[in-house]
Amino acid sequence: MVAVVAAAVAVTAPTMATAITTITITITAMEVDAAMVIIMRIIMAVVTAIRAVVAVPAGILVLIKHTLFFFTSN
Repeated sequence: MVAVVAAAVAVTAPTMATAITTITITITAMEVDAAMVIIMRIIMAVVTAIRAVVAVPAGILVLIKHTLFFFTSN
């Protein structure tokens, strides 16, 4: 009985090792993907913030232009 168990362990050990390695590689790949997604989100947030900062003065300039046009047209 011990010999059978030992034989079974000997046969399945390499397979288990391969499976564990594969799982580890998969997890690492998933972590890299997750990190890339987080980095992309951070970049997008920064870009959005920059756009907002740029858009505010532009909006104010447009308002001033329209206001001046309104007063000068009458």
